[in-house]
Amino acid sequence: MATDKNHLRHCILYKFQQGRNATEACRNLLKVFGESTVSDMTCRRWYEKFETSDFNLSDKRSGRPSLIDDDVVKAMLEQDPFLTTSEIAQRLNSAQQTISDHIRKIGLVWKYSRWVPHELSQKNLDDRVVICTSLLARNKIEPFLNRMITGDEKWITYNNIVKKRAYCEPGKLTLPPLNQI
Repeated sequence: MATDKNHLRHCILYKFQQGRNATEACRNLLKVFGESTVSDMTCRRWYEKFETSDFNLSDKRSGRPSLIDDDVVKAMLEQDPFLTTSEIAQRLNSAQQTISDHIRKIGLVWKYSRWVPHELSQKNLDDRVVICTSLLARNKIEPFLNRMITGDEKWITYNNIVKKRAYCEPGKLTLPPLNQI
């Protein structure tokens, strides 16, 4: 049976308030929840905490504290959302996974920055009609469309960019750094 650590802490506090000692509390918990759910040292540590009238059951964060501030990472990404985790890690002299964890904690996501027009303006529609009409008229004079090989559509960029993805908040769009035709 998988047991929540917070639930075990409540049980240890209950045994403490009953006046039982740490060893007895540990023995009872192991009997109820099964072997290897809680160690005797864990019960003793929580009993020491309760004896100082500290009944807060939340445990401190385990592991080494982070040396990087979330605000620093957020400021860097606000200044240049196209930075990669490896570039930020290199600038802050940190591990790439640490930066990824901070970005996830901030609540940013990695999105493609492609501008896709969903609605055409009236000028765009008029231009398309004019171009198609002229091409059809030209095709009547010289049937060039029969010689044309076509493929899938392709965007032609006149501002070549290296990075196509950027960090932004979920649900928000990134602004493309390029002009497309």
